[in-house]
Amino acid sequence: MYAIGEEKEPRFDFLIPYGGYKKEKTRRYKKDIRHASNWTYEELEDRFVCPNGRYVSFMKYKTRKTASGLEQSFKIYECEECSDCPLKPACTKAKGNRQIHTGTRFGNS
Repeated sequence: MYAIGEEKEPRFDFLIPYGGYKKEKTRRYKKDIRHASNWTYEELEDRFVCPNGRYVSFMKYKTRKTASGLEQSFKIYECEECSDCPLKPACTKAKGNRQIHTGTRFGNS
């Protein structure tokens, strides 16, 4: 847990890291090219750049509900061409082009 605040009297607000926080900080995780969080993201173009320098561009939005009624909204990105990429075996098990799904979850309403 981490304490934040600069008040004169001691007061603590605690931030509890999400489940994968510690794992994402390891050297092994940071060097693994399967994790798109390690790739360059170009905000203006809304695309990632894979370790082989290819663009993984935004394709579409997708929303679905889980069995428990939780709504999930995703942005789906897809690589321009992975078929001849020498890094593909280390990057993905997909038969086609590499996809990235980013998104959020919303509670029951």
